[in-house]
Amino acid sequence: MGKRAVVFQVVNSGLNLVAPTKPASLEEALEMSIAKWEFLAKQEKHGHHELHDGGPSTCGLCLLFFRAGHDCGKKCPVAASGHDHCDGTPYEDYCTNKDPGDAEKEMLFLKRLLKKYLQEKEE
Repeated sequence: MGKRAVVFQVVNSGLNLVAPTKPASLEEALEMSIAKWEFLAKQEKHGHHELHDGGPSTCGLCLLFFRAGHDCGKKCPVAASGHDHCDGTPYEDYCTNKDPGDAEKEMLFLKRLLKKYLQEKEE
């Protein structure tokens, strides 16, 4: 699968996804979410702390699965891994603490979910 370019920018201390489009697949949604957290981790390493992450409007998984007022169900790999709306993930820590390492932890968490998905896809 060719990767679609995902472009983020910082606007007024918040993250903005340039031209957000719904991902075409779960794999693309995970890659988009990973790209978001890679971007945030890089921003933090360059001293841009306490950025608002943009929430569901910048998350590939949310763009694919989330509808306002509805549960994502178990289709979202974050929910399928036992987390309700990202509660208990490094994302929650990032929102609460704005610890510079939490963006990287969320990125690694999502990379593990992508790896698991790709392994299951091959079986």
